[in-house]
Amino acid sequence: MVVTVQAQGDRILTLTSDQQSYPVDLYLDILVDPAGTLTIEDVTQPAIAAQFVPNTKRSPGFGITDAAIWARFDTHNATETLDWRLVFGDAQLAHIDFYYPAADGDGFVHERSGYATPPAERPSPYPHFVFDLDLEPAAQTPVYLRMQDRFTVQFWLTLWPKALFAQQDHTYFLWLGLAYGMLGLMAVYNVVVFALLRKRQYLYYLLFLTGTTLWLAMRDGIVPLYLPPNFLEGGNIALRSLASAITMIFGIMFVRAFLELPERVPWFDLIMRSLIGIVILMLLVVLITQRGSVLMLLLTLSVIAAAILGGVLVWRQDRRRAGIFLLAWVSFLVTVATRNLITAGLPLDMRIISLWEYLSRILLFGLLSVALADQINLLRRRSQEAEDASRTNEDRFRSLFEHSPIGIGISDAHGVIEQANTAYTEMVRLSEAEIVGRSHLEMLAPEDRARSRLLFQQVLDGSRDFFQSEDRYLRKDGSVVWGLRTVAALRNPDGSIRNTFGIVSDVTERKRQEAELRRYSEQMEELVTARTAELERGQEQLVTLNRASQAINAVALEREQLFVAVRAAVAWLMPADFVAISLVDDERQEVEDVFLTGPHGRQPGRRTPLAGSFVAAMLARDLTLKVDDFATAPAAFKGHWFGSEQDTRSGLA
Repeated sequence: MVVTVQAQGDRILTLTSDQQSYPVDLYLDILVDPAGTLTIEDVTQPAIAAQFVPNTKRSPGFGITDAAIWARFDTHNATETLDWRLVFGDAQLAHIDFYYPAADGDGFVHERSGYATPPAERPSPYPHFVFDLDLEPAAQTPVYLRMQDRFTVQFWLTLWPKALFAQQDHTYFLWLGLAYGMLGLMAVYNVVVFALLRKRQYLYYLLFLTGTTLWLAMRDGIVPLYLPPNFLEGGNIALRSLASAITMIFGIMFVRAFLELPERVPWFDLIMRSLIGIVILMLLVVLITQRGSVLMLLLTLSVIAAAILGGVLVWRQDRRRAGIFLLAWVSFLVTVATRNLITAGLPLDMRIISLWEYLSRILLFGLLSVALADQINLLRRRSQEAEDASRTNEDRFRSLFEHSPIGIGISDAHGVIEQANTAYTEMVRLSEAEIVGRSHLEMLAPEDRARSRLLFQQVLDGSRDFFQSEDRYLRKDGSVVWGLRTVAALRNPDGSIRNTFGIVSDVTERKRQEAELRRYSEQMEELVTARTAELERGQEQLVTLNRASQAINAVALEREQLFVAVRAAVAWLMPADFVAISLVDDERQEVEDVFLTGPHGRQPGRRTPLAGSFVAAMLARDLTLKVDDFATAPAAFKGHWFGSEQDTRSGLA
């Protein structure tokens, strides 16, 4: 037997032909069952039925609660339509029990739905929850609903005629396809861009978009349709938390890469990395305990706020990049913040926020895609500028290469010459066609090749950046020219060798001058050696002369003293008007007067031949003249000694 409580007239939902759909929310009466133990029989009893409270919210929300929520409403069908459908606007309820009076009047028809109910057991195979309701014309029908979820209970109800619901359903899925299609289009576009550019920020964007799309698919009830029956309730919570974690983690990674936080704001980048660790930790808590979904929502809000703060910090350095970024994230922040407020129980119309959740995410990823595209354009402009600069540099290099007075040769990684400028060909007196294709070692004299090969190998293996050497080059006519060359390698970004090049200058004249200088140096060394020997001999002679001079000075002093004594003796022994003392030079055979006194007309120092002199006579006779002998000698004999009468008057040798 069905026992019902009659609702007041103004709270009975009257169905007419003037309206296509009927929002049910303001016609609901609500009963909260904290223990979750009440049954349909209990709530239809007058004592408990009297505890129902009229709902005043357009989208009833009860915040975070484990309680069972009972709702009832009465309908009066003023149309001829029998088939109606009661539609839940949100697919985030785990358990829904639907009750309406049986046709025979005995009890209630009971149907179950919710994401924890396998799709095959639901009244309608829709992602969101739909119940068929037969309403007799001109009859009043009570309807009861029981709702429960581990996370939060939020819903809004709409009553549709079955035919109109089919049309609305097409519109809904068209809108749903459009929303997911736009997200998918942005994903495909950025996959292509990532494949071309290989930049990490595009990969983070794709994973960020993937997490967001998965969360939307969970919210819309699409994913639970494909989960195993025994995995529905726990799996829904786990996948929803996983989708949120993926969205937050790669959202943070995208923000870091896009805003270049490690380089621009290192201290804030550290905070963002710390948030990643917190998200991972919270995900583990939710997966293990099946609790903590509210904290995940708050953490999502914190991540979005941090992203906006990062954009503000970068604003001063790059307004173009940060401007689009901030515009994208602010709308997303408003959406998530509103969703969190509704989850906390704020009475807001979920119809509006549900639509805006699609729009805000499309706007977010659309603007971020525009920002990335702007970076591509910036990269393209920079690439074009770099290409123009490269072309200009190439022209300059070509001009320098061709007109350089120094020989330049460009070779491959093995040292085979690919290009040679005019100075190089003139130095070796070979045409470029004769040079190209030959190893650079073939240009050298055989005795210089081994050393050059070793140095070149060291450049190839990276043990040295370049080498410089002086080598002999063989000309076509067999002559040799000296070249000072520098050889280095041009490497690719991966370290492999793209080309090697050598710069060669003709130093033959310098080598000739160096050889001439060495010859002059050797001659000078010989001259210096000889002169040094002469100086050493002169030094020795000077020492000898000094010693001789000292001896001569000593002898002269002794001689002078002797002469003084002799003069005194002669003056005492032989008083005379004229006295002469002479020295005999045996080498020249001359006699030098060294002391003269008296009237004689001769000058001291006069040298006369020894032959015929008194001294010669004495030497010839080997005579020793004594004063007594001279005094007693006859005058004739004295004249013989001195050679004249005047000389015989006085004299001594």
